[in-house]
Amino acid sequence: MRPRGRHLGSLGVVLAALFVATGAYAQTTAVDTVDGGADASVIAKRGERWQETPQVPPTPVGGCLTGAVSLVPASTDPSQRWSVGTISVNWKVALRSQPTVKGAVVVVGDSLTLAATEETMRNLIDAGYGPICIDGGVGRRVGPTSGSAVSSGVEVIARIMASDAAWQTAQIHWVVALGTNDVSSGTSTYAAAIQRAITAIGSTSFPIRWVDVRTRRNEDAQVAYIDWRYLENTWNSRLSAAGLTVVGWSAATAATPWNYIIALPDYVHLVAPAGEVLRADLVSQSLLTG
Repeated sequence: MRPRGRHLGSLGVVLAALFVATGAYAQTTAVDTVDGGADASVIAKRGERWQETPQVPPTPVGGCLTGAVSLVPASTDPSQRWSVGTISVNWKVALRSQPTVKGAVVVVGDSLTLAATEETMRNLIDAGYGPICIDGGVGRRVGPTSGSAVSSGVEVIARIMASDAAWQTAQIHWVVALGTNDVSSGTSTYAAAIQRAITAIGSTSFPIRWVDVRTRRNEDAQVAYIDWRYLENTWNSRLSAAGLTVVGWSAATAATPWNYIIALPDYVHLVAPAGEVLRADLVSQSLLTG
C-alpha cells in the first residue's frame, strides 16, 4: 500500500474536458496553459497547429480503448503488439491487452505523453509489463475541467477504471504525467490538484509514480516576465510532499534541455526522437527500479 496513511476512494464521474489555450505568449495569464492550444479552434502537437472540431468520445472498446480502434501500424511496431484508439489528432489511447507476471500499467498524461506513446509502449512491453494502457491528450490538466475536447486526468482515470474490471484492482502500476498545463493555475492550487488525481486512483498496492515538469519557457523573451522555473519547481516540490514516487523529467533534462525540449514555437514540446525516447526511458526505468 502507498505510505500516505489513508485509504483513498476512486472517482466515478466522467465529464468532458480540456484546458484553455495559451493564445499569444505575450499575453499569458494565470489561467492560461503552456501545452500549446488545445481548445475547439486551435490544436497543438509537437509545436504544430491545426483546426479541429471537438469530438465526444464513444463508448470504450476493448478495456481502456476508446475512439476509432485499430492495430498499431506494422511500420511502427512490426509485430503489431498493441492497439490504438484514436479520438482525434490530439487525443489517442494505446492498449496492450495481454496480462503478464509483472502486471498492469496505466500512463495518463498530456501532449508529452501523447508524443512518446509509441516509445513508452515498446519499453513497457519489452520490460515484461501487461496489460498496458497509455492515454495522452494535448493540453490536459489534472482537472476536472469543462468545455473541452480532451478529457482531464481525473476523468481519464475514471473512464479507464469503468471500462473493465481489470483496471479496478489495487494491482495497477499508475503513472501520472500531468502538470505542464497546471503550473499556470497558481501555486495555491497545486496541492489540491495533485490530491484529486491521487483520490481518483484510490487504493493501490504500488506507489503512484508522477512525472515532474520542466519546460524552456523562460528562454522565450515574450514570456520571460513569468517565472516559469519557480512555478515548475514549486509544482515538483508538491509532488514530493504528497508522498508520490517522482519520475525526474526535470533533473534528466536540466543540463541540456535543448536536446529534449524544442525552442520555438512554445519551448514546451519534445524534440523528436530524443525527447520522446527519454520520456519513455524514464517511465520504464522508474517501474523497473521499484
